[in-house]
Amino acid sequence: YEVVRELGARPAGAYVVRQPAAPGGKPQLMVAELFAGLAKGPDGKESAFVREARRIGTVTSPNLARVRDVVLRGEDAVVYSELLDGEKLAALWGTGGLPLEIALRVIVDVLSGVAALHSLRDARQQPMKLAHGELSPATVAIGLDGVARVLHAIARRVPGAHPDPASIGYMAPEVHAGEGYDQRADVFGVGVLLWEVLSGGRLFTETTPEAIAARVRSGPVPPPKVPDKAPWAKGLVDVVTRALAASADDRWPTATAMAAEVRKAA
Repeated sequence: YEVVRELGARPAGAYVVRQPAAPGGKPQLMVAELFAGLAKGPDGKESAFVREARRIGTVTSPNLARVRDVVLRGEDAVVYSELLDGEKLAALWGTGGLPLEIALRVIVDVLSGVAALHSLRDARQQPMKLAHGELSPATVAIGLDGVARVLHAIARRVPGAHPDPASIGYMAPEVHAGEGYDQRADVFGVGVLLWEVLSGGRLFTETTPEAIAARVRSGPVPPPKVPDKAPWAKGLVDVVTRALAASADDRWPTATAMAAEVRKAA
């Protein structure tokens, strides 16, 4: 691969690269992410990170950024994925750039993407119990084809991975607290997105993970305000309230269940 340009160092060193064309074909642009020192585990064999990355690479959901290859180069792992032609959701979120109906379409896409991740099984067909943990406008892209895709599913598997600062207000309290989390943490993140879609503003303005976790656990999050011009959206208030429960046990059990309720209410 030929490096075209650098994309930045978060969540991993990332580059746009060009794959040489086959005879009679065209060169292909891809994204290459470099995960230094993560190729091998303590036993000298493939690390758990690489095994998970390879399994994530088998997912073909249109709502999850497609992984094309995972290559080991000495101690390092390089993940090649599709180059998305579009915009980060952050460029459109909170600016009035998305009508409510379109924003709900994005939310259903996001739920579909993480549901594919949640349902992933290992080579022995055992549930891997993977979760993203950082769903936010900074980790979702909208393609020119109008489809929303979840980004960084593999990068979030890096031990001790730090979130994008723009994601702090969308992460579940158990993630902020450094506790174990599962797919219901992603339900919470989408709940924040849905709250903001309806209310037209930010839910959490606190700047530290500790402050957000403390606010969620101190009492129920206020219900969203339904736009006057969209009375049909009142049914979404209950969907949001359950998604934003402080205890994971009180949220929608799966992203698929929440997506079904969003569709029904809308």
